[in-house]
Formats: sequence, C-alpha cells, structure tokens
Amino acid sequence: MHPSRFILLSIALVASLACRETGSQEPDLPHEHASDPSESSRLPELIDNFTLLDHNGKAWELYRQTRYEAVVLISHGVACPILRWSLPTVEELREKYGQRVLFLYYNANDTREELVDECAKFGVETPVLLDSTQWVTHGLGTQRTAEAMLIDSTDWSVHYRGRIDNKATYGAQRGGESVPHLQNALDQFLAGQEIETPSTQAEGCLIWLGEAEESLERDNTFVRDVAPILLKRCVPCHRDGGIAPFAMDSYRRVRRWSPMIREVVLTRRMPPWQADPHIGVFRDDKSLGADETRTLLSWIDGGTPLGEGQDPLAAHQSDPTDHWILGEPDILLKANLQELPATGIIPYRYDKAQLTVTEDIWVRGVDLRPQNRQVLHHALILIRYPKYLRHLEPDYLQGVGGYFALYTPNREPHFFPEGTGRWIPAGSKIIFQFHYTSTGKPETDQPTLALYLHEEVPAIEYKAGSAIRWDIQIPAGAENHTIVAETRFPKRTALVDMTPHMHYRGKSFDYVAHYPDGSTETLLSVPNYDFNWQNAYVFAEPKILPKGTRVVCTAVFDNSIHNPFNPDPTELVRWGPNSDEEMMIGYMNYYELPEQGQ
Repeated sequence: MHPSRFILLSIALVASLACRETGSQEPDLPHEHASDPSESSRLPELIDNFTLLDHNGKAWELYRQTRYEAVVLISHGVACPILRWSLPTVEELREKYGQRVLFLYYNANDTREELVDECAKFGVETPVLLDSTQWVTHGLGTQRTAEAMLIDSTDWSVHYRGRIDNKATYGAQRGGESVPHLQNALDQFLAGQEIETPSTQAEGCLIWLGEAEESLERDNTFVRDVAPILLKRCVPCHRDGGIAPFAMDSYRRVRRWSPMIREVVLTRRMPPWQADPHIGVFRDDKSLGADETRTLLSWIDGGTPLGEGQDPLAAHQSDPTDHWILGEPDILLKANLQELPATGIIPYRYDKAQLTVTEDIWVRGVDLRPQNRQVLHHALILIRYPKYLRHLEPDYLQGVGGYFALYTPNREPHFFPEGTGRWIPAGSKIIFQFHYTSTGKPETDQPTLALYLHEEVPAIEYKAGSAIRWDIQIPAGAENHTIVAETRFPKRTALVDMTPHMHYRGKSFDYVAHYPDGSTETLLSVPNYDFNWQNAYVFAEPKILPKGTRVVCTAVFDNSIHNPFNPDPTELVRWGPNSDEEMMIGYMNYYELPEQGQ
C-alpha cells in the first residue's frame, strides 16, 4: 500500500487487523492498547481536508465543520452485520452529543441509491458520505467498517480510533457488560481530559478498495496518463492570459503546483463545476470523473513521475486569444476601456454602446471576449429598446430578471438552439454589466462583443427569465438560511439551461420542477455553491416542461463565522448588487413549444 498523506498507519494495528479471523470470539473485555507505545504514540494524527456529498446530495467539507468541537467519522458499508448492529448506538450518541459533535459515516463501495435505501430501512439520520473515488477511505487507512475516528476540529488531530463499542464481533453479538469505547473517548475529550484508551482494534467487514489500489499500482505517469486529463479539464482556463492563477504549460510547472492541485481536487474546489453528478446530464461538464480523479491523485502521491516521451503540455498550442470560436462575427462592438484598482472589491460597472443598424436584427449567437481574462469575473449583456418600443422590452430588471447573454470565464460560447433567435430592434443600445475582480496590481480591460445574425426571421424566439426574491434578510450568524422563489411556465416549454446566482454567503441552490400532475423532479442541484464561478448548466438535451409547470428554486445561505468567504457574519444581509450584499436569482433560458397534437 502506498504511504498516505492523510494517515501514517501503525504497523502494529495493520498486523493485528490482518491476523483476525472472521467469526472468531473474544473475551468480554477486548484488547486495549493504551500501554502499547507503538499505538499511543501514533495519536494524535492530522487529517487532510476533503469534500464529499452525502446520500441526500448535501456537500460536507471537513474543515468547515468548526461549529462543532469534534467530528466523528465512522466507516460504513451496506449490509455489514456488525455495522448494522452499531447503527442504533451511533444514533443515540448523535442525539446525546449532537450539539457539540458532528457524526458522519463514509462509504467507499456502495451507490447513493443503495445508501438511501439502507438508511431508510434502518432509520439512520446520520449523513453517509459517498466516497466514489475511494481516495478518502484509502487515505484514512481504513480497512473495515464500523471503525470510528474522533477528530478535534481545532487542529484536525485524531484523539481516538477504533471500535464504537464491543457489543458485536464477527458472526455474533456479545453478551455481558459492554465497553462503550467511543462514548468514553467522547466524554473524556469534551471534558478536556486525556483519553485513557486512544485506540482499539476495529471489528467490522473488510472494505474493498481495489479501484484506489489499482490506480496506485498502475504507476501513472505525466506523459501517458495525467497530461491528457489536464488538457481536457484544466488547460482551457490554466493558460497564458487565462482566468486561472497559473498556466499549465509544462510538466515542470504542474509538478511544482501538485500539492495544491491535490488539495483543490480533494476539496472539490477544482475543476469549477458544482453540480451534483447524480442529477441531470449537462453539456460541457467540467468535473473530473472518478477514474480521472484517482489517476491524478495517485500520480501526485506516487511522486509525480514524468514518464517517457515529449511533454504534452509544452507541445500544446492553445487557441489564440484573438480567435472567435463561433467563426467570423457579423457585428463587433467594443466597450469602453475599464481601468481597475490593484486591490479591493470593485462594484458592478455598467457601460453602453449604440447598435448602429438601420433594420431590426435577429441574433443566433453571442460571444464576449475580454481583453484581460484575468480580471473579468462575469458579465451580462442587456438590451435597451428605443423609447417607442419600451413596452415590448424584456423585463431584465438590470440583469436580475434575465439577460440577453452571459459571459463566464470557464464557459465556451455556443449558438442559440437551432431555429431560435433573439430580437434586437433598430435603434437599440447594448448595455454591459461587468463584474471585475482585483489582482494585486492595477489592470485594464476593454471587452469586445460579437453578434452572429440570422439571415431570416427564426420560427421561435429564444427567451430568458428567472425565479427571484428581492426581500432577502439573512440574519447575522445564520448558518442555513433558506430562501425560496419560483416561476411558472404557462406554455409547453423547452428549458435549455439554468444559472444559479448568489454571492459570498451562498451555500447551495436547487431547481425543482413541479409538474401539473403533482409529480416533482429535481432539475439541478448545486450542493457546494461557489461565487467565484458563475456556471451556466446547459442540458445535453433541452428539458421539456408541460404547460403549467412551476420551477421552484431553493437557495441556502451561510452567514456564519464558519463560512470562510463571509465578509461580515455580524451583519443582517439584504439584497444588493455588491459582493458583500446578497442576491437570490435562478436564471433560466428557454423557448416555447406548440402543444402536443398541434
């Protein structure tokens, strides 16, 4: 087994686990190891940060759980008898200590559907984290289910590791008086005392970690295995002039950044794709697959070998920044030069340009190209109709009710759906809404807008809208403040994409369709929202919504001190355009369809 950066395993513990025989019986009093220097000296150990989704699709980042004094991680496996016998005990402990201690299971073998079914059957309310790559479980050195780890949330050190109690062993439940190992450790830890028995032998079902171990045994190399993943998932942003902080332009540079790459992959900060992979199929999905994640992490943990052959990143030629991906535009409009300060939060900026066309036009595609990709966080393009047509102007409400077009740095431009277009009457103005970020030195930017036109009027208008709540009031210190908004589609509709929008206190965002027949369907779940990336989630195929469908958006905000991005957890937060204020917008782009049979 490759040495883990999460946990340095005790040789004595591994040997003792390996020698145990399934079905063997133990005395009522189990082996204790407090007097064994090889055991006691290995505690406390430090746990690296990670983010996993639980069986209900909620995101859990270990290092954000600082509202608790401790976190208890328990290895989980569906159908394991020893774990099942321990479930009621864990629920009792969670009920007793839940105000001070967070209890989490983690599972490396089973599907979300299996976990949901298991939890329902056995009345489990404790979250079960799905370790689909097996990397967290492997890194923790876990070999069996029903092993508990008591972790101090002040420094992420392990103060107890082993059995929950000694009520069960292989093939049987024990009689006689039991020893509540985990409860004893919790009582001593919470009382500020030294834990008398910091480790015991865990008894549970062996966990298969073949996928993680096979990845380590493959001896992945940069040239053969890693560079293709980086070229597909990372290089479009990590290039010279890109939004990312460094360019992945060589093996040497990637190797130098490999510890940081490991951290952001394990915590799911990168790639910047926050959608729950179990819900919906989306175009331009930037997330790493489980095997890609294992390949990348095993290469880093294996010493970052180069391998044989030419460095693929050094040989790669990025698309030039002056290249229009959709082809030669029909109309080009340049915004005014934007001069940006070196530091600080930059308020939204508005700019406008007169569209000098003498006839109405129908647009089939839009592309916005910043001159300086490192500073433009996102941009909205709005249309201001001439006065005599204002009654027909879309109710964009300065961009919160919808938009003509959206720019985000990690999104490739696409034409609107086939046969659809957006109307711009002659005499209209283009309104730019820019959100810039500072880089530590003065910067400038002058974006250029490209419009691609239909030669004839399209059959279908491509529309934009949103579900929105203006009356935001997020109490100071609120960790899970929920706000709901909805919109109704009066006609049969093809929903093309969804873009959730909040600011620094945003935590999660869901879109749920409520159909006329009373059924519901989750269209998009973003369990770990990140304001730094304004992703538009485009369905691989438009989602057909029957006439009368309501789309309900649910946003959760974290205004507590446990949110590392929170500008001020002592403030009551209201609606506002600045990043230290908040918004709650569920953007949607769509087009209407004729009713079936027409």
